[in-house]
Amino acid sequence: MSTKTNFKRVALVAVAALGLGVLTSVAPANASTLSNAAYTFSVTDNTLACAISNTGGAQTITLPVGIEPVMVASASMTSTDIVKFSSTGPLLKSFTGNVGSRTDVVSADRLTLTATAAATVAFPAKITYSALSTVGTYYIAISQNILGSATSTPIGTIKIKYVAACGNNVLSLADSFVKVDDENSTPTDNIDDTAGLTVDNGVTSHVNLALKDSLTSALTGSGVLLATATNGAVIAWDGAPTSQSSTALSTSRGGNNSLYVTQGTANAYKPLVTVVTITLDGTPIATKTITFKGIAASITMQSIEIGKKNAANTEAFKFSVKDAVGNLLAGYTPAAVASTVPSNGVISAISFADSSSSTASSQTKGGFTCLDVSGTGKIKLELTNDIGQTVTSPEYSLTCGGTIYGYTAEFDKKSYAPGEVATLTIKGTDSKGAAVHDAIVSDGAESNVIGTITVAAPGLTAVTTPSSSDTFVGGKITYRYTVGSVEGAFNAVVDPSDIDDAVTIAYTIKSSSTAVSNADVLKAIVSLIASINKQIAALQKALLKKK
Repeated sequence: MSTKTNFKRVALVAVAALGLGVLTSVAPANASTLSNAAYTFSVTDNTLACAISNTGGAQTITLPVGIEPVMVASASMTSTDIVKFSSTGPLLKSFTGNVGSRTDVVSADRLTLTATAAATVAFPAKITYSALSTVGTYYIAISQNILGSATSTPIGTIKIKYVAACGNNVLSLADSFVKVDDENSTPTDNIDDTAGLTVDNGVTSHVNLALKDSLTSALTGSGVLLATATNGAVIAWDGAPTSQSSTALSTSRGGNNSLYVTQGTANAYKPLVTVVTITLDGTPIATKTITFKGIAASITMQSIEIGKKNAANTEAFKFSVKDAVGNLLAGYTPAAVASTVPSNGVISAISFADSSSSTASSQTKGGFTCLDVSGTGKIKLELTNDIGQTVTSPEYSLTCGGTIYGYTAEFDKKSYAPGEVATLTIKGTDSKGAAVHDAIVSDGAESNVIGTITVAAPGLTAVTTPSSSDTFVGGKITYRYTVGSVEGAFNAVVDPSDIDDAVTIAYTIKSSSTAVSNADVLKAIVSLIASINKQIAALQKALLKKK
């Protein structure tokens, strides 16, 4: 039996033991509350009630007019503790309890009961309210003052709903619950369980119903409870399907039903998305989409880092296993294809931290052992799926490198316009000229750093200031800069404290705008004036010759 099943059964037993619903004291953050505090309208004391429900900690008792509601209250009180019951309608008729250890005060309008502890005492009390003859909804608000505090802490509110008569037995979707779950259970809310919406190959999902009328009473009698499923999914009411049918019919309008949803024989081992539709006597009840995963059909590697040579790099990549339509699958552990290990005299072994994960944000890590060589080897992964098929990954390049020995630095462009973003890339090389290894190796986080980097780049402003703790990823470190408005030709100087000499990088900042600048206008005016002066001089010379 699953832990989840045990939890649900324990919770159900606990609620049943308290009489179908308990309003337990729950105070706002940082507020103290009395211990063992519980306030309930139990089935035992309210045998003529139409229904008693407890949803999300809010209890509702539904009564026919003319019936007295009876509350059972309990709390562990110490001297000067106060508990107050305030009614919006029903009048206090009587109450019992150890009044010798408490001072109990009933307000003149009989709407409020205030109990103050005279000593340390349990607070057992049965409180009876007078019956009302008018249909309506009323509330009993409960509050506490700890140790005589002037601050009253609201504990909760119980709803008393008076109706003309019990048992209208007409479906009320507003008062019913429909929930997708990974097991057969009685729903108390409409929040689908993720584990039921997306299930592994061969697992059964459930659409659980708690059908009620407007008085929150479970429906009774017979009717037509019909369910259909698309794409060949197989379904059955209240038990595992015994036939391969996508239609299920129940003649029971009973309050609790569970639709079992499976892939079916024809879809065994295949990914499947089915839409389940449920109606009662032709009235739509629910439409739910359930996804069944298939078996392993592909393996991929991601986030591959450069391993450190002559070391076991245990967190050097991530891997994923998927079914035929790309659903992530958990529980598979691949192995390296034997013919690819050792690979080119570079990689000697592949390792996996755990089996595959179905959570996109936490894919399982793997690693590889590098020989004492800088270089790249080719690796494939493989596994055997549930039906004995061999699944093989594409070929991946795994690279090994040494610690930092030299470096190069360059911008992504030679020329920038004001307002652009410039990217500076520093590539590290080991003693063999190969890319340096990344930061994570078997003995923990090993920093393969370049030292304190000083970057002097006129006209550029660093988005992130270089730090001595910056490490290589994929054999490189990148920094981004915003480009200023001052135009011209510049030289950036990159100077790491631990490695080689500084590197100088030339770049320009030049506006790409087609607008004419003031300088261009002035230059054109000067040129025009010069041209006009030349033309005037030529004209004067020509006129003088005619004389």
